[in-house]
Amino acid sequence: MPPDLIVESGGITEQAQKKLHLYWQTSEQTEDAVFFLVKARHRLALKIGGDASFQSAAQPIRIAGSVHHKTLLPKLVVIREAA
Repeated sequence: MPPDLIVESGGITEQAQKKLHLYWQTSEQTEDAVFFLVKARHRLALKIGGDASFQSAAQPIRIAGSVHHKTLLPKLVVIREAA
């Protein structure tokens, strides 16, 4: 299933690719569904070299319009695609 929202986080990979945050909307709002999604997100991050420390369902994320300051030149966080 394609993501509902793709956000360019402002980061750059070692291969000079823009780092992306992918989001899927779900109708499930149970604690079990949230636990499953957080674990699945963590496993995916490990497989693709993503941020493995991103393991909390309530962890803040960079939102579109904010600025990524972890690089020498700050980058604007932008929405690349929305369904």
